[in-house]
Amino acid sequence: MSIDSLVNNVNQFQYTAGTVLGAAEAMVPAVYAVDQAVNQVAGVFTGDTYQPTPYPYTPMPVSTGGPGSGLVGSLLAGGITGAVTHRQTADALRSFKTGIGTGLKNLGLSSLKSGAIGAGVMGAVSGIKNFAAASRGEISNASAGGNVAADTVGGLLAGVGGGLAAGATSMALSAIMPGGGLLTTIGAIAAGALGATGVNHLYQNSGARDGIANTVRNAMGENTQAYYTAPQNYYGY
Repeated sequence: MSIDSLVNNVNQFQYTAGTVLGAAEAMVPAVYAVDQAVNQVAGVFTGDTYQPTPYPYTPMPVSTGGPGSGLVGSLLAGGITGAVTHRQTADALRSFKTGIGTGLKNLGLSSLKSGAIGAGVMGAVSGIKNFAAASRGEISNASAGGNVAADTVGGLLAGVGGGLAAGATSMALSAIMPGGGLLTTIGAIAAGALGATGVNHLYQNSGARDGIANTVRNAMGENTQAYYTAPQNYYGY
């Protein structure tokens, strides 16, 4: 088949589809009118009061949340955190042998570093996605800001969780394979990615992520309590 024939076939299909859709749209008011007439006649026999649905109706505005950092963001945050901090976190875990105070101090420092990395990675991923959507007019700037703020907090928590998982894995693998530097790092990266993803999943399902996002949106002047509603046909007794 030649290119010209293919183009002609595509054009013919588009023309036919447009004709069918136009006819369907033209029939919608008639269908509504028949539906209302049938229900009015039924009301004569049943005594029901029928309130028809106006056509067309105008839905209430919907508050669009916009994209989050998603699975990719949490995997990246955990993987990068695991690669960077697994040795420091493993050393912090080992330092508990010398005393609880020393162990808590070292683990706090490594967790702070892990959280900062996770927040930076997930905040960056969320920022790229949300502000690109805002620039296209898909969501408001307030929604974008709320999502980025909520994902940055999620990244902080995910980074801490991923860092702990990576450090524990690194410590275990080092004990099993004292000379396995590369394998230990790979294992720590995988553990960090899984740990961060699990923590982020809990964070989102707890409702905390949506709560933070909505708080920031409201602070930036956007009403998040708008829902899509449509009138419904019903009988009143």
